[in-house]
Amino acid sequence: MRYLFYLISLLITHLCYAETRLEYWDFNTDLSGASFDNGKGGIKNTGTHASLWNHGKVPGMGANGAGQFVINGAGSAYRKVAASGFATGAKTTGRYQLVLEFSKWNLDSTSKGSLGFEVVDTSGKRVVSLHLFPHSSTESKIRLSAVTTTGYQGRGYDYAGHVSSLTKDAPTSVVIDFNLDTDTVIYRINGTQLKVVSDFSATSLSHLKFFTDANWSKQNSVSIDSMGLVKLL
Repeated sequence: MRYLFYLISLLITHLCYAETRLEYWDFNTDLSGASFDNGKGGIKNTGTHASLWNHGKVPGMGANGAGQFVINGAGSAYRKVAASGFATGAKTTGRYQLVLEFSKWNLDSTSKGSLGFEVVDTSGKRVVSLHLFPHSSTESKIRLSAVTTTGYQGRGYDYAGHVSSLTKDAPTSVVIDFNLDTDTVIYRINGTQLKVVSDFSATSLSHLKFFTDANWSKQNSVSIDSMGLVKLL
């Protein structure tokens, strides 16, 4: 029933707004083993920009040939699209969504590392981001953030968190809806609104970053159904 409500909320959203996928990976046509792409083949970017990742394959990260990108046995890795800004230049206006659809995950409770997906501005500063990491011996956490005028304890970023189990076998949809014109951000998990931010302070979007950090455990396993950046029209 929960996923029925989620699908209904997605349908309502699509009825209200037209969208363009700028940079997007759905892994539906990727062959098993396809990894990151620097022009030599790899996971296919179906977005209108269709930018390439700045480096090639990562051992332990690849498509499974059944529509998912699987991270299993991989250590730290850092990739970005595009290295010199979006294919048509940096964005300074408009409303966007950073989207990551998890299929499932199984995290190592002893790990302190995280998986991250971020939008970065022209100065290299994080604009919005989501991170998945082990939160305790029994729980995982998705942390959402956005650059703001004040932020949590004056740190310049607003945060919100979603706690789940270390092993999650059901799909989890994460959407950060952010508007450069109205300076607002909305965090959503499975269609449910977590928080509205009203002092968003980003002025540009330059590229996307995907990474597992230096503390990421090779015992972690994560499957992703799709991910990317969408512009709402």
